[in-house]
Amino acid sequence: MHDLSIDAAVAERMGYEDVAAAVALADGEIEFALLAPGSALSPNEWTVVIHYGTDPDKPELGASSVEDCGIDRDAAERYYLTRIAEHRESLRIDEEVRALNAVRP
Repeated sequence: MHDLSIDAAVAERMGYEDVAAAVALADGEIEFALLAPGSALSPNEWTVVIHYGTDPDKPELGASSVEDCGIDRDAAERYYLTRIAEHRESLRIDEEVRALNAVRP
């Protein structure tokens, strides 16, 4: 699935309207949404929302990040894709470190 498409299951879990894109990484542990202007979180700007380890049934778990991106859709999409790429790279590095630690005596 392309990162600028909408994963309907992710969008529903995150619970936001006006979702322009939604994707999950790490088996759903990290969820991203790009919200269009007019959303409840940011009525005048594009917004990137990231959920870390959240569970809609247990809102006290996990954490969220809400990042306003201005009114330019192209800039907001670039920022959204950049945040996803940063998290993918971090996950890749974490996996390499775990693999290295697993082979140590």
